[in-house]
Amino acid sequence: MRLLRAHYREGRHQGSGKGLLFVALLGLLALFGLIIWGLWAAGVWLWHFGETQQWV
Repeated sequence: MRLLRAHYREGRHQGSGKGLLFVALLGLLALFGLIIWGLWAAGVWLWHFGETQQWV
């Protein structure tokens, strides 16, 4: 509530949240990219492991 009152009475805290939103989205994109890469690497490893065990 203090932040809201300061915004209306004093005109403070008029910054935009676009930068924070951009950083958050960029972080989520990087996280999902790392997850996809990790799943792909695990699949390749499992495929090669299966070939050595005569699964395929």
